[in-house]
Amino acid sequence: MSPAELEEYRAFNADSPLEIRRIYVRESALWMAPGFDPTMPGQHLQGSFRSYDGRVDCRLMELSDGSQVRSCLFLARFEFRYTEVPPGVNTLSLDAALVAPAVAEVSATIAADYACLRSEFPSMAVLQEYGRTNGMVHMWPYWREYCQNALMRMVLPHTTMPLLNLRRKEEAERSAAQGAAAEAKPPRKRKTPKARA
Repeated sequence: MSPAELEEYRAFNADSPLEIRRIYVRESALWMAPGFDPTMPGQHLQGSFRSYDGRVDCRLMELSDGSQVRSCLFLARFEFRYTEVPPGVNTLSLDAALVAPAVAEVSATIAADYACLRSEFPSMAVLQEYGRTNGMVHMWPYWREYCQNALMRMVLPHTTMPLLNLRRKEEAERSAAQGAAAEAKPPRKRKTPKARA
């Protein structure tokens, strides 16, 4: 974000102009590889996940009583996958785990729908930053619950999703410039603890 957009975002966020209406799953998928048996004991599985900042769609809706509602819909995609760790290997690197063939996957697109309390919608840069920060904070608990529930129903090892860790893009760039390892966004990659079935 430019300094002007960042200032606009801070002013926008300070006013709390968005009121949450609903959070819900728009799309989801559960998948297991052919031949993979989740009930087989002793499998060395490693979980990894990633999230993708999604799109923002704002619209003016006309209600049946003639009133109008300004609505902003934020969408984000979340994915979790288990890969089998080869014999003799303790843990796969994050990059290796994300490209290795998966034995099971859980994915969902989650929507956060907000009513805009202002007479005009803010700029797209402000809305995208709001979705990347506040929106993700609101959607993450829904993803955690959905994924953990799906893993249980798929008879896969229980994995607790970590708490959300947001870093501002500018902070990540500053860290990278200082020699720290900073991952580019989107997508954000996360590694979960390995699990044994």
